[in-house]
Amino acid sequence: MKHRYIFCGLVHGYDKISDFRLISSCTKYNLGEVIRVNIPDDLDLCHCHWDPYSTTFDERTLDELGYDCYIVYEGKWRKFNILKEYEPHEWWQVLENIYSLYRCGEYGYTTSYNKYKQHWDDGISGKVPFKSENEIRWPKFKEDKNGLNLEIKLKDRIFSDSDKQYLWYKKYQEIKNTL
Repeated sequence: MKHRYIFCGLVHGYDKISDFRLISSCTKYNLGEVIRVNIPDDLDLCHCHWDPYSTTFDERTLDELGYDCYIVYEGKWRKFNILKEYEPHEWWQVLENIYSLYRCGEYGYTTSYNKYKQHWDDGISGKVPFKSENEIRWPKFKEDKNGLNLEIKLKDRIFSDSDKQYLWYKKYQEIKNTL
């Protein structure tokens, strides 16, 4: 069975596979989050030699084919399928506000706020300039059979914009008090 990767920010399990560009490798892109879709042998992929992606006319949904959510955590790809509940463009908010993971350069996500703050401060001060998309290469993709098991620190679910703002304010106050 083959796999292809989706980098789109709006993905649901009920979406058809034909609605997406399917990338064959995720290691040369500056992304710490991807959706990996299972491509069975009977699914035909169309690929033009000038396009870095393939497409298909198959009408099956992602749920039918099977897919997993992956993030780079501490420099390694980890399966984190609880993110299926959310759209990929919201993942960073969920990872930061619910799981207390911070986006930190070549580490992907990390639980250390100090590492995140150091990375950010070094980039702003010019000590370590932010890397462009062409300079960053995430690690080669390896299957993580155990996934990423993190303790949920906030039991609240994110339901609306006001709930999100409250959670962000609550998290900001916690961080502010530790500085």
